[in-house]
Amino acid sequence: MFIKRSLPPLLVSLTKVWDQSPHNAFTDLLFAFGRFYLCFRESDLHEKGQNGIIHILTSQDGVSWNLAKDIEVEGLDLRDPKLSLTPDGRIMLNCSATKLNAEGDTLYTDSLVTFADEDLDFTKFNLVLVRDEWLWQVIWHQGIGYGVSYPTKKDSESKITLWETKDGLEYTQKQIFEIEGKPNETAIRFLSNSSMVLLVRRNDPIMRSSMVGFALPPYENFIWKEIGYHISGANFLIFPDNEMWVAGRLLYLSPYAYITKTALLKSTPDGFHRELILPSFGDTGYPGMIFHNGFLWISYYSTHEKNTNIYLAKILIP
Repeated sequence: MFIKRSLPPLLVSLTKVWDQSPHNAFTDLLFAFGRFYLCFRESDLHEKGQNGIIHILTSQDGVSWNLAKDIEVEGLDLRDPKLSLTPDGRIMLNCSATKLNAEGDTLYTDSLVTFADEDLDFTKFNLVLVRDEWLWQVIWHQGIGYGVSYPTKKDSESKITLWETKDGLEYTQKQIFEIEGKPNETAIRFLSNSSMVLLVRRNDPIMRSSMVGFALPPYENFIWKEIGYHISGANFLIFPDNEMWVAGRLLYLSPYAYITKTALLKSTPDGFHRELILPSFGDTGYPGMIFHNGFLWISYYSTHEKNTNIYLAKILIP
């Protein structure tokens, strides 16, 4: 009797896309108008860096890349840029902007959005939500944009909030989630039946496992479960068979210490399983993900080559 077993994903190629500053990190990836768009932050430090700049690179083939746009605001650290395509065909970029004082302490954090055509002629930044509320990502589904925010002040209540928008500028609060474990960064996708899926990072030292939540429209009654892994900056895609493929910075215990790697996981009926470890180490993760031309493309950053560089992995999912 033969048992059918699925083959593991295959890393077809890995390209170092950018290494031209001390710290390059926090990526996202979009395919639109016949080309790839890859964005990330450049600064001198992982956190509390001075004047973090957003770079946007473009490519026709995912191999040769050109710097297409720099976005910076004097006196602000722009962080964690995310790209999406609005229903009217514009590129939307959302990010956070942190203001530091002379001692390097955070004064406030704003959530900003801007829009552009395919040539990346962006409008001015618009402030959304309220100060010190970080809108992590916006995903569009059936003409509506959805995003989850979390408060950034250290003494803030540990909660995350689901929002919806029709234009990317004005947001309506859907609900507040009271999840234990200090929830924060939250990625969003949709199943084929329009169910919303939320993947939530948790920072509590004891309750570290990331959470996944499912809800049918109108997205009011979520069912939550732990995935068994602590993932930072997680992103994920849902394939046509409703299988989730998750990427992010995975924290796991080696025989000697905690190790961080950028990993790819797959959902199965009995839980989530690690399928592939990408070349990575230390300060790493925060991937962008798209499925294009039969391949899974993952942008991410890593420090395994000493400098903190940007990479693009091309992966075959058998």
